[in-house]
Amino acid sequence: MLRTLVKLLAERDGLSSMAMVDAAEMVRFAGNLNTLIGGLSFCLEEIGRETKKISDYLQTSVCR
Repeated sequence: MLRTLVKLLAERDGLSSMAMVDAAEMVRFAGNLNTLIGGLSFCLEEIGRETKKISDYLQTSVCR
């Protein structure tokens, strides 16, 4: 079903030469992309936590 959908979308966009993408390859790509986004999200959360620690430290240092 996914392969058919990809072919139909490719034909609609005039990309029929690219319509031979394997459905399993698309699923792997989606999984890898999801993993990458999850990793980036984790990194951004960690940066936010470290930024808060620095901000809290600077506020307590300045108040002294």
